[in-house]
Amino acid sequence: MIWILGYEFWFLPNLFDEDLGFIESFIPLYSCERTKSGQLIYRVSIAVAFFSFSYWAVTQPSEFDGFVAAQGDFIKDLYAGTLLSDMSQNDKENIDKPKMPSLEDLLKNLDSDDEEEEVEKTEEEAMDALFDSLMDEEEVLDEDEE
Repeated sequence: MIWILGYEFWFLPNLFDEDLGFIESFIPLYSCERTKSGQLIYRVSIAVAFFSFSYWAVTQPSEFDGFVAAQGDFIKDLYAGTLLSDMSQNDKENIDKPKMPSLEDLLKNLDSDDEEEEVEKTEEEAMDALFDSLMDEEEVLDEDEE
């Protein structure tokens, strides 16, 4: 950032100089000099690229944005009373009211009862026919034995 403004700033500028001793590598602690002329176009282009990337990175959605939105929806539902169903409260309020089936429900039940009786009759008839056939076979076997 300092280079973009036109200065070269170095922290421990002599640290990697092999001609200096150990203590002399840490002297001076920092250096700050003006940049050479002719680097303005590079500094401006780097500044534009850096600030463009920074703007793009800040405007990208993150997982935290989704978390904040979910928490906001939860709080809205909680205060609006739509978070939990009030069906049980409705049942508590109408506990003493008798539930009367509608005419359509009664007719459906009547039709289904008729169908069940027909199924039961056919099962009973099948059992009777099986029993009769077994009895006939037993009588035939009894006659053969005599």
